[in-house]
Amino acid sequence: RRMSVVASGAFAWPALGSAALCLLFARHLRRQLLRRPTGRRVASARLDALGLEIRSGAVAFLREQHEQMAPAVLFVAAALCVLFWRCPVTGGGLDGPCVAAAFVAGAFLSSLAGWMGMHVATDANVRTAVACALGSLDDGLRVAFSAGAVVGFVVVALGLGGLAATLVFLRTVSP
Repeated sequence: RRMSVVASGAFAWPALGSAALCLLFARHLRRQLLRRPTGRRVASARLDALGLEIRSGAVAFLREQHEQMAPAVLFVAAALCVLFWRCPVTGGGLDGPCVAAAFVAGAFLSSLAGWMGMHVATDANVRTAVACALGSLDDGLRVAFSAGAVVGFVVVALGLGGLAATLVFLRTVSP
């Protein structure tokens, strides 16, 4: 009987490589974004100050969100662990811990994507306004879309990399 490509895990290494390339490209786009002018360029220190206040509020929101979500994630992980330990899918005794670990890893990567996305978005706020002030609406949209591309590539990289790494881990734990 032939194994499928997914079951064999043959796609995992190219997927991890693709995820790494996505992260490298996102890093390149973010560096380009950070080179864009800020409020000082248009003689508006107030604009930069507002940008810092927005970032401070966004970080405070994320911290509060993580404090509220952590107990819920741990509760669901524990419930999944017990459920899959008592009713295993593969017949092995490691289903519960593996499912719980995969859930926690997914929650962590989701949180990391949100954290990185919020930082990129707050970096882009003032730069988008300055691009519109110095140029045109088109210039501002290019900055905004560039920031969106950074976040998009980060989300894809973390999702693809997380899935591939999870499958590699599961193949080593339960071949």
